[in-house]
Amino acid sequence: MRLREYPPVYIKLGSKVVFIPAAHWLEQRKESIALYRIGENLFEALDINQYFFATHPRERVGVKEFEKLPYILLLPFIFGVIRLNTGKNYRYFLLLLIISFFLLALIGSKGSLGPFILLPFIIFPIAIGLDVIYQRVKEKRILAIFLLVIFFLILIQTISYGIS
Repeated sequence: MRLREYPPVYIKLGSKVVFIPAAHWLEQRKESIALYRIGENLFEALDINQYFFATHPRERVGVKEFEKLPYILLLPFIFGVIRLNTGKNYRYFLLLLIISFFLLALIGSKGSLGPFILLPFIIFPIAIGLDVIYQRVKEKRILAIFLLVIFFLILIQTISYGIS
């Protein structure tokens, strides 16, 4: 269907018109189809929504989705990514990312757990973000109690969604 979206490409040679099948060269080549599928799979695996919100509101039919991490950890993840871009740990993060992509290419992400091999790539910034939050808060005990209560409430919420 996308072949019809391309305008006709032609060259005029005197009174003769030569049409060039550019749409077929771009869309029906094995290389372009493979690159499109690789890109689609990669961006599906890198979707943060899949890890924190079980792809809500873009659920897929026939695929059982679940939250791999509690959504309260999204804020430490953002803090961690910001710290990784400005800190000295970016080399470890980049190495971990390359290893994860390589293993994802070997193992694939079509299992029941999804792209579980990228979890270290997600957890590393969360740990750094939690460290950033921990260093900024003066009352460490209150922070620990607050996080435990929030995690317990999220656990109850997740279990109640699983039962219904």
